[in-house]
Amino acid sequence: MQPDTRPCRHRKSRRSPGFTLIELMVVIATIGVLSSIAIPSLQKYVWRAERNEAYLNLNGIYKAQLSYFTESGTYADDFITLGFEILGGRLTDPQTIQSKYYTYTISAFANTDGMANGNFQAVATGDPDPGDAMLDILIIENDIIILD
Repeated sequence: MQPDTRPCRHRKSRRSPGFTLIELMVVIATIGVLSSIAIPSLQKYVWRAERNEAYLNLNGIYKAQLSYFTESGTYADDFITLGFEILGGRLTDPQTIQSKYYTYTISAFANTDGMANGNFQAVATGDPDPGDAMLDILIIENDIIILD
């Protein structure tokens, strides 16, 4: 009988299936580089969304004040009288609501004709983007002037 000279098909390879440490390190480094580029630009969009939320809340205050003025002939001097709430906000005093990123204050005052509570002003102050070292102040009045 002659010895079997056929190549062995069942021989195990020295290399096991899976990834090498070098391959994993390259993937992790690539993810790190992409994250360092993407996160700052994404953060700008988050800050912009928080500022837009303040605009929407001020617009809601404006509409609530117009509705209150139509019913009573004057503007409300506080959020309790106005019946206005902000989702996720808490009333710190009758004229102030604190939300996550902005503080909203409301006040009514006499107009030029001397009518008590003939004007109102709502102010949103906050700093959702602390990197710019500037406080955001948004103001809306009864004639819908929004100042930045």
